[in-house]
Amino acid sequence: MTRALTNQDAAVRVTAANALGSFGPDAKGAVAALVRSLADTNRLVRQQAAQSLGEIALQPELMTPALIAALSDSDAGVRMSTALALGSFREKARDAVPSLQKAEQDPDPEVRQAASNALSRIGQDGPRALTR
Repeated sequence: MTRALTNQDAAVRVTAANALGSFGPDAKGAVAALVRSLADTNRLVRQQAAQSLGEIALQPELMTPALIAALSDSDAGVRMSTALALGSFREKARDAVPSLQKAEQDPDPEVRQAASNALSRIGQDGPRALTR
């Protein structure tokens, strides 16, 4: 199914990313392909790849740096999905705290809310406490 992530048709790539995410942690073999999909030319593919990575929520050492980079995507939907995905790692996404704090200042209110939610999931004592 990871081969479908490189299909010419963006709709096929979105569907493949969605299907892989539905397997949750059982799709751990697809993580590298989904990380590559964060750089897809189609915003919907990037958004679904981020969401699926959050649903798989394994291999934070591979996913977290790619998701942090995706927080700077030009598309608000991608940034929102990325922030939510980072929150799924909880304390294992501590490296993302500064980037998520920056995302709390995003022009899009849904991105700001997603970043705030992710920060809450990452740290029990509040997001700012993790940066001390």
